[in-house]
Amino acid sequence: ILIRRALAATGGRRIEAAQLLGIGRNTITRKIQELGLEESDHA
Repeated sequence: ILIRRALAATGGRRIEAAQLLGIGRNTITRKIQELGLEESDHA
């Protein structure tokens, strides 16, 4: 839920969402894949 909210707050920009959450770009990308979040989920 936090990742989804961060993506929504940043307009889907993963790098900015990762910075908001205090995690790395690769980490957020991996978590998005693990959770099965689609690009359209946060657009």
